[in-house]
Amino acid sequence: MTLVLLLTLAVSFGIQAWIEGGIFGGITIFNIFLGFFQTLKAEKTIESLKPLGSPNASFSTGDSVPADIRLLTSINLKADETMLTGESLPALKNGNTTLKA
Repeated sequence: MTLVLLLTLAVSFGIQAWIEGGIFGGITIFNIFLGFFQTLKAEKTIESLKPLGSPNASFSTGDSVPADIRLLTSINLKADETMLTGESLPALKNGNTTLKA
């Protein structure tokens, strides 16, 4: 979009249409500033979402854990898997279980 506006600006000044060239210049500058501030806002939003992407597990009540966690030991650990399996009760997890592929 900016390149098209710059091209029309150049053509307007090339044919000595000063008023139209000024209007296209103003629109181009407005478009550049608008794009800059939208990109800045999007980058801030992405930065604020980064901590949500990789949860740390400390196994306190109510903590979320990564889905690919390998459990080595556990004592009375129950996981609420309602969103995954639809089970209404938390599932008991055991660190001694070994799954073979």
